[in-house]
Amino acid sequence: MGKFLLHPLLIFGLFSLIGLEGLPLHVFILTASLPCHAQTAILAQFYDTESEYASNLVSLSTIVSLVTIPVYAAILM
Repeated sequence: MGKFLLHPLLIFGLFSLIGLEGLPLHVFILTASLPCHAQTAILAQFYDTESEYASNLVSLSTIVSLVTIPVYAAILM
């Protein structure tokens, strides 16, 4: 929930306060709502810490982003 709701809202709030608007603001909001990187699971494997759990979360965030990215894109248009 934090990755797909809190991050974009936080970016919107902070960047709006400094006066950023238009396309640059939309790019930052969409970037903040992207899924977790696969490198997260790779680093978990490298450091021998719950790599299966990390890979499951990367997969889940990728699946959820199939819905959230188009929703944010539609809202920002």
